Amino acid sequence: MTTTARPRRVPLPDSVTVIDSDTPDPYRGKVVSTYADDPGDWRKVLGDTCLFEWGIYEGARRPLNLGEAGVRFFDRQLHHAGLLTGPRPPIGRVLDLGCGWGFITYLLARRFHDTPRIDAVNISPEQLAYCADYFADHDLSDRISLYLCNGQDIDRLPDPQIPYDLVVIRGVYTHFRDDVFEQSLKALATRVRPGGTVIISDTLFKGNLDGYTSEIHDDVDRLACGNRKTPEYFADAIRSNGFSIADMRVLPSNADVAHWFGQVKSNIGRCFPTGTAGPLEELRVMADNMSAGLLHDKVSAYSIIARRSPSPERPVGTAKTTVRTTADDVAAHGTAGHPLGRVGLGSTPASGPPRRVGRGRPRPFPSVRPVLPVPKGRSTMAQQSQPTSDDVAQMYDRLTDVLTQALGGNIHVGLFGRAGAEHPVGAATDALTDAVADLLGPLAGEDAHLLDIGCGTGRPALRIAERTRGAVTGITVSDYQVRQARQALDEWSAARPRAAGTRFELADATRLPYADASFAAAWAIESLLHIQNRPAALAEAHRVVRPGGRLVVADPLLRGTVHGSAKAAVEATAGVFQVASMATEQEYRQQLADAGWKVLEFTDIGDEVRPTYQRITALMRQLADEAPQELGAQLTDGAAALDAFAALPESGYALLAAERS
Repeated sequence: MTTTARPRRVPLPDSVTVIDSDTPDPYRGKVVSTYADDPGDWRKVLGDTCLFEWGIYEGARRPLNLGEAGVRFFDRQLHHAGLLTGPRPPIGRVLDLGCGWGFITYLLARRFHDTPRIDAVNISPEQLAYCADYFADHDLSDRISLYLCNGQDIDRLPDPQIPYDLVVIRGVYTHFRDDVFEQSLKALATRVRPGGTVIISDTLFKGNLDGYTSEIHDDVDRLACGNRKTPEYFADAIRSNGFSIADMRVLPSNADVAHWFGQVKSNIGRCFPTGTAGPLEELRVMADNMSAGLLHDKVSAYSIIARRSPSPERPVGTAKTTVRTTADDVAAHGTAGHPLGRVGLGSTPASGPPRRVGRGRPRPFPSVRPVLPVPKGRSTMAQQSQPTSDDVAQMYDRLTDVLTQALGGNIHVGLFGRAGAEHPVGAATDALTDAVADLLGPLAGEDAHLLDIGCGTGRPALRIAERTRGAVTGITVSDYQVRQARQALDEWSAARPRAAGTRFELADATRLPYADASFAAAWAIESLLHIQNRPAALAEAHRVVRPGGRLVVADPLLRGTVHGSAKAAVEATAGVFQVASMATEQEYRQQLADAGWKVLEFTDIGDEVRPTYQRITALMRQLADEAPQELGAQLTDGAAALDAFAALPESGYALLAAERS
């Protein structure tokens, strides 16, 4: 027997602004009904993120779920747009056109932490109701405005005097008839600033559409995706409505999209063993249809990065467009497909300011997001697969909010002292920062330039800058941490004119972008353990610190060689927290000497910091109780690994100071 889909009819939240339309869209009802089912059923199939978009699996170091692969795809598009890392133009206003169940909008709020205004548009009342709760739960309602609005009417959104700097349209235009698609682009051109960026992902069909047939010959318009478009027509419409195309490529690969469909179909079979109906059944059949189309290269997913031109290039359809898909693109990304969207769009004009949702219960991290993937197949610390800087960055992008909540605003252990764990955790983690500052030496005084290698969210750097009256450059590989640290700096420096020299940057500790002898002193708090080549990082620190300056390191260490269950506990913790290696005291001393450092002081404070681990694991277990099943299991396993590590007699912690020769 099959489960009959029962469309829900939920009231539109007061937080959603309705934009009325004067232009009929006969296809709108089909799109709305596609997403009218219970979001809980969609989450069973799509995973906790409820992200209805393709994913990139190629090159992953471990198996990925749908949400993780989808985030990799979105970040790849941000990279191609020049918006993921490094310098980028100010992003003051963002539009997510077709926001689905809200996860990409959430990511936009996280990736563009300083952006004050994000508008999310949809025509599905059910999805907008879900988004309203989701954004309130994550304390984003003051930054994200929700609109029930058709995609062809986005020129009627409020505040036209404030243009959009970035627009994201992923898996949306597949739902649009050609006339609505062209009208949407025309309306969009009136609202994007010249030079503004538009990121698009959509399914495009190759060859003559009149002759296209699916593998299953029937008349079903599955998931409102029957409005097929070719790459040539798609690109021509974009250019003809006031945009230039900076990048257009097949992405993800056909193999990755087929893999995505395979996971979806497997989830449907597992979660609905007696069968299903309605949109989920359409999705199940589409998985077979599209996989065959991908195999025969009849269809691919395309990523398009467009820029707003000063004026339209030409009327729609007056010239032929050649899509740039180079041999290098195919070699790097393959050919890919993408028949579905995250959402369809719906109706038109705005009146008055947007209404916003009230603040909800704050959460330390998105409960629907995978947090603690534990790599499989690790054997020994020497033989295990080593984390890359990208792996470490992604971990901290996921875990920063959890760790700062557990550790009182810092992302390192606390110096509780031998009296026990009764001290407040924030005071204890600040005490470790102070212990590091105590060891920086006489050159780290007023007006000195100091380097924080692995700055986290900036709290230790600002605390040490306050204490020494110097300027600090903090570096990290996490884009999210840089943005948090810069926000903290803005707040901290408002009353401190002398703080002008302090800054936070993305940089790799093994390839520092600074001149020789640039800094009076440097420190690394729990960062060297993530680096594959610790000797190279120590050598780089030696190069940029001037003679007589110091390096202070605070890092977990091993008190001896581990075997058996102790070795397994160390490896499990390394897998959870992307640890490249933990050194013994002898190894640390030798590596420092080889890099030209003279060790002045080396203290094992492992017993004094041990209560910190209990604070972290307690929060992880608390969050596991509230999290979806898969995420809860990851959190529980991570807490167990850290508990086992904390209980080891071999678990130590180095606090050392070395002087540059």
